[in-house]
Amino acid sequence: MFTRINNALLHWLICVNDHSLHSPFLFNTYKDLIRKKYQDPENIKNYLSQLKSDNTIIEIEDYGAGSSRLKSNKRKIKNIAKTSTSSFHIRKIIYNYIIQYKPECVLELGTNLGVTTLLMSEGSSLYGGQIYSFEGSDSLSKLALKAFKNFGADNIKVIKGNLDSTLPSYLKAFDKKIDFVYMDANHTYEATINYLNTIYPYLNENSAVLIGDIYWSEGMKKAWKEICSSGMFNTKLDFYHSGLLMKGPDIPLEHEILMSRPL
Repeated sequence: MFTRINNALLHWLICVNDHSLHSPFLFNTYKDLIRKKYQDPENIKNYLSQLKSDNTIIEIEDYGAGSSRLKSNKRKIKNIAKTSTSSFHIRKIIYNYIIQYKPECVLELGTNLGVTTLLMSEGSSLYGGQIYSFEGSDSLSKLALKAFKNFGADNIKVIKGNLDSTLPSYLKAFDKKIDFVYMDANHTYEATINYLNTIYPYLNENSAVLIGDIYWSEGMKKAWKEICSSGMFNTKLDFYHSGLLMKGPDIPLEHEILMSRPL
């Protein structure tokens, strides 16, 4: 806990907003992702409300680092919704990115209850985008699939099973280039590096990867630092709760620590 508090404090002391950005690219990116107003769509609000009042207990298969707050594999749906779904600020970045850049092929690692999946589905349905979401837990994927059906989200494909095997095997037969990736599955150093290396050859020339919880642990912090120095991506944006990586021939070499809540 102390490490997280220390990381959060250090981030706050050195992060900047658009008023301190001299790069036109970063200024516009910040404006598009952070300054642009966002409210959860009604279907997301309704789904979150349902989940946060659901006392049903399910048993989940956890292949990752687990939850820092929920120790048992038998968990109430409402507790999963409160502790494991993407935060409002991450949802804002994801939705604004999708609306602005219109990625046709979107990959998600970690469907969970499907809140963020549903959000990406709604944004990408405006222009014909497709979501491919990977989930290791059978019970979670069933709940998510039920929600997608109820909300009529027909541009989502869920791939069930342990990511260590499903991700490489599925991508090997993939016939598309990936435009946007949201990684929010196994929060360990090894898995983060491995999954990114697996995905990287399938990324489009212009593409982006958002990694959740980059300060969740020392391992995640180490992974983020290594990825930023790897040369794989041109622009690296640290929002503390997540990190955005962008690449492309017209994407400048930038690395900034940014305020995700504009003043």
